[in-house]
Order: sequence, then C-alpha cells, then structure tokens
Amino acid sequence: MIRGREMESGHWKICFACANIFAGNNAEVLECPCCGSRVSAENYKLILNEAREAVYYGWDYRLKYEKDLEEKGRISTHYHLEQCEEVFNFIALAAASGIAGGLAYDTIKKVFTKVCAFVKQNGSPKEKSKIFSLIHSRENMDKFMQYIDEYYRCFESINEEVREAIFEEMIVDKISPTLERMILSQNAEIDMDRIKEISPFSEEEIFKGMIEARIEVTAGKRNKSASFENFWKNIE
Repeated sequence: MIRGREMESGHWKICFACANIFAGNNAEVLECPCCGSRVSAENYKLILNEAREAVYYGWDYRLKYEKDLEEKGRISTHYHLEQCEEVFNFIALAAASGIAGGLAYDTIKKVFTKVCAFVKQNGSPKEKSKIFSLIHSRENMDKFMQYIDEYYRCFESINEEVREAIFEEMIVDKISPTLERMILSQNAEIDMDRIKEISPFSEEEIFKGMIEARIEVTAGKRNKSASFENFWKNIE
C-alpha cells in the first residue's frame, strides 16, 4: 500500500479521452461530462495505480536514493515517503502514454497544458509549485519522462544500488500475509515453510526473488492492462 494521502481534492478524475479533469463518484462506470467518454471504475483504478507507483517508486524514491548516493557515497537511510498529489500522477500518466503508448509528443503536451490549467485554477500552493516547476523546465520534464520510462521497463538501466534500495521499499510495501496468501492461492504446491527452512537465503531475499520473477512474468500483462491505444483521442 502506498503511504501518505492523495491531494485534498482526491475525488478528481482525469478523462482518458480528452484529459478533462472532473469530480468522480462511486459509480461502476466513470463518464466524462465534457466528451462523454466512459471507462469502468475498475480499469481506471488499475491504470491510475500504475501511474501512482511510477511516480512513487520511479521518481520520488529514485531521486531520494540517487541524492543520498551522490552526497554520502552510499545508501544507508530508508524513507517512508508521502504519496504525490494526484495531479502529479496525471502528468505521469500522460508521460507514460507517450513513452509506452507511442503517442505523439504534441498530443502529450496538450494533456500537460490541460492539467496545468486545472492546477492553476484549483490547485493548492504546494501543488502549483511542484507541477509548474516540473512542466516549465525542459530539463526537469525530460528527466521525469526518462525516469517514468525506466520504471515501466523495471529499472533496467539505473544504478544497481539505487535499484536495490527501491526494490526493498517495494518489498516493504508489497510483501505481507496478503501477498503470501495470494502466492499460495496461485501456486498451491509451494511449501512456503519448507522453502524458508531449507533456503540459504533470508526470508526477504526469497520474497524479493518472487517479486522480481513476478515483475518479469507480468510485464507483458502490465502493458496490456494499461493499453494507451485510445488515450487522448478527443483532446483538442
């Protein structure tokens, strides 16, 4: 579970077709009041959770650990970071749709513009500072898009120590009795106690291996679930 809170107006949703930001509800299907595009609440949640994790692990934690490594020469502190404001996740979603979805950058810029307009009108001072310092700096924006891209590629090309530290944070968040039950439910033949007993590795290392294997196996599923094929088709 990602720590922290969403932005105060956490009920805001973004339309995947026109990038309009609107007040959501608890309906099973979300319908944009601007263009009429519809998406199931379940699919919306799936895709936004991917964007949230891309920002949380691929941007926030990575920046922290890269800074520690640069300043101290090693990573010795682990953090409990707050989740970013939801509008920041909208920016990550747009970036991912351009990178993983192959959409034209001109289209992505239109999404950025609409998010910025919303933040300018509705955002808190903190939200405005974070979003505008990112969007209005080509250097920062290029770095953000690179880091989001590398998150979706499972950190293929980042410093190994930073990568390990991020995976440790992911393990802390994701490894739980719930996940263990899920592993057992999908692989009933696995004797978890026996594995822990005979393995020369620590319990954390065992679970870490499971997580990394799960990432590799589900990478294709992730891309399929978060298909950007029809994203921003109604944007003007």
